[in-house]
Amino acid sequence: MNIETKVQNPKLKTQSSKGKHLNRLKIIAVIFTIAGIALFSYFVYSVGVSEILIGIVNIGFGGFAVILLIYFLRICVRSIAWTLSVYEPYKLELRDTLPAVIIGEALSSLIPLGILISGTAKAVAVRKKVPLVVGLSSVATENLFYSLITGIFIAVGAFIFLLTFNLPDAWVLTIYVLLFLVFFFILFGFFIVFRQWHFASEFCEWLYERGIA
Repeated sequence: MNIETKVQNPKLKTQSSKGKHLNRLKIIAVIFTIAGIALFSYFVYSVGVSEILIGIVNIGFGGFAVILLIYFLRICVRSIAWTLSVYEPYKLELRDTLPAVIIGEALSSLIPLGILISGTAKAVAVRKKVPLVVGLSSVATENLFYSLITGIFIAVGAFIFLLTFNLPDAWVLTIYVLLFLVFFFILFGFFIVFRQWHFASEFCEWLYERGIA
């Protein structure tokens, strides 16, 4: 009887520790949920409900619905792109990435410098599906391609802006310089992806070989 009790005790301790861990996570989730609702309410209060309603009326409820639809489609596309960025043998479905992207977008929009933690929040949100390192690397891959496409979009918009409006020569020169820089970084980014350059890891390995850090 004593032997069975001793054998079962580690299992009971493991189950109790898991239960305590889950309870702590639930408490933390409730706290962060309340904090998020409070922060959202503060932003609405600071802007003013009447100002928000006036803005919606100015563009029309139909136009506001179209904007929300376009924004939701953007989130869906980023969620699908994230599922394509997860390497084998791991896998994420749209039902996993969509809530995580919404969480990341909310943090990025509400918190100052929230863009710095939005990626980490996405990886944490899918930690039950894939390891945290896999989540972070897949988010980084998706963000890289998103940045490349955004750079192309900005460059095309700036070029159309040059063709549409008559601008002072100084403005034209500045925009051309910025366009050149954008295209340079876009090409550089594509080379990083397709040639599989690993600057950060190679630099860390170089430090490690010399006994630094």
